[in-house]
Amino acid sequence: MFNDPQFFQTIGYTLAMAGGYIVGKIFKLSTEICLFIAALVGALVAGSGLDVFRHFAEGSVTYFDIGLIFIFATLFMNILKESGAMDLIVRWIIRAFGNKKVFFLILLMIVMLIPGALTGAGSISVLVVGGTAFLALSDRAQDWGHGAAYA
Repeated sequence: MFNDPQFFQTIGYTLAMAGGYIVGKIFKLSTEICLFIAALVGALVAGSGLDVFRHFAEGSVTYFDIGLIFIFATLFMNILKESGAMDLIVRWIIRAFGNKKVFFLILLMIVMLIPGALTGAGSISVLVVGGTAFLALSDRAQDWGHGAAYA
């Protein structure tokens, strides 16, 4: 396995894509744009050359309707996040049901699922609300004496 040149080639592509993602995050771009940059860097490093832009253009037109769903879902979820609505809802759940594990976890699950159900893009919901839910879970898990078992 380690003697195979294709193994090292794959590792190189992966590191280049991770580097593209990290560069996007350094410039404080959204997760979706960082993923696009990582795909672009990976295709260029793999040797696709300028043909990669044709693939991105054709793929964008082919999946235009799905792309619109994800774009507007991202916009909607980021508006909710930046306005503080998600933090407020999670703070209320912690205050009201912080000591009741079952109700707390069910309500936190609803907070994670409802935005994805409204927008049709569950992955966007996880990307935007996941950090807030993780912080709430890790905070409660430490209070419950479980360390980060739930997170």
